[in-house]
Amino acid sequence: MTKQKRIATLINALAIFAVIFLNRNSFISLIAITLIIVLNFWNLIDMKEEK
Repeated sequence: MTKQKRIATLINALAIFAVIFLNRNSFISLIAITLIIVLNFWNLIDMKEEK
């Protein structure tokens, strides 16, 4: 589970960079980045709770 969560965080980081490169000025990209960041915080909280 921990390896899958680490891979998920890496995929989320890559998705953030892809959204920034594709849509730098659009408002939808900001919403997508905020959702991805929220998912990243959820993953970090889950990892801390497991330890």
